[in-house]
Amino acid sequence: MKKTKMIAVLSFLAVSLLIAGAAYAATATATLDVSAWVGAACTVQTTPVDFGQYDDANITYGSGDITVTCPAAFPYNIALDAGLHYDEVYRTVSDGINQMEYGIGVPGNPLIEWGDSDYDNTYPNGASISDVGDGSPQPHVFDAAIPPQGVFPDGVYSDTVGVTVYY
Repeated sequence: MKKTKMIAVLSFLAVSLLIAGAAYAATATATLDVSAWVGAACTVQTTPVDFGQYDDANITYGSGDITVTCPAAFPYNIALDAGLHYDEVYRTVSDGINQMEYGIGVPGNPLIEWGDSDYDNTYPNGASISDVGDGSPQPHVFDAAIPPQGVFPDGVYSDTVGVTVYY
């Protein structure tokens, strides 16, 4: 009987070891990639607006371009501030003394002003425009206009508008 009991105990231990060993008999491994980025994900470049010679009897048109490069699927907004010579109603070009009002229309619709009312609100007459990056430079061509405002002294009239890309 001792021999039978001993065989039963040994059999039990053997089966227990086999079951336990079978649960951990194999392994699988993999790697986990971890990354982070530092710095700007989007870049912006501009092409200046050149109205050419002002016409005191007709609208003087100009155009420009703001090109944004963002990674694919990155949503962004482009906002334009009021410029250096904002007169609390319109953007203006100035010769340092005199000012002429002008407008910048959103790409595709020059009648809708492009501004930053939904961000910094320096130019409340218009909001930013939104787009989604595709990894390549995306041009945003726009029209600008100086309405006829009478006769002005000869000179160079200019303004500088801040462009901010929010992403």
